[in-house]
Amino acid sequence: FAFGCNQTGAVFYIYNADEQLTRFEKGTNTGMFIETHTINPTLSIPSTDRGSIIVIGSYIYVFSNNGTNIVCSRFSATDLTGEQVMTVPTVSSVSYTIAWTDGVDVYLTCDNSPTTSRKWTISGTTMSASSTATISSLSDSGGYSTFWDGSYAYLVRYNTSTYISIIKLTSIDATTTSTTVKIIPMNISDGYNSPISITINSNTMYVGVLYRNYNESNADAAICYNIKLIPITKP
Repeated sequence: FAFGCNQTGAVFYIYNADEQLTRFEKGTNTGMFIETHTINPTLSIPSTDRGSIIVIGSYIYVFSNNGTNIVCSRFSATDLTGEQVMTVPTVSSVSYTIAWTDGVDVYLTCDNSPTTSRKWTISGTTMSASSTATISSLSDSGGYSTFWDGSYAYLVRYNTSTYISIIKLTSIDATTTSTTVKIIPMNISDGYNSPISITINSNTMYVGVLYRNYNESNADAAICYNIKLIPITKP
């Protein structure tokens, strides 16, 4: 339902269908991402809705809606402790919020105003509206994940089980963008509506594929979920 990574790509976060928020960190020896913390936050993303996770400083900010408006809670980026409900401007939203950052401020759009991007500043536990811009509609039919790599913000979504779109924000408010369509080198028929994207360096990024392992006697009983990370060139 929501995904985000830090600026270096060494840590990522997932809010899943079991209403769990989980932190993964890349091991220095193996390069594998290992689960470090999992919590059941008070924040709840409504069923079938999609939110966003961004990292600013020592906090992650998880965006969702309460069935009427955008809501946001922050957590420690290190261990997911200290859940704090943020005070945010009133913006109508009932199904998805797409948030991204430049490492300092929040930028977002949502289902009820998809041709408007909003810049919010942060002071303590309060987000304040700073400016708006008119953008091309960011339809969330396939779900988005976003990340900031220190130079650009990227928005990634799956078009089908084999194609993804990568939107590079040449202007941080999304008034100017470039979109690249890429083929994923495996079929992601399971879970492709929940995109995962992680920066690696200035030239490369991961696209994550979520897939299930099943009980051998019951094709409907998933015994575990796995994430396969595929390195691709950034546009």
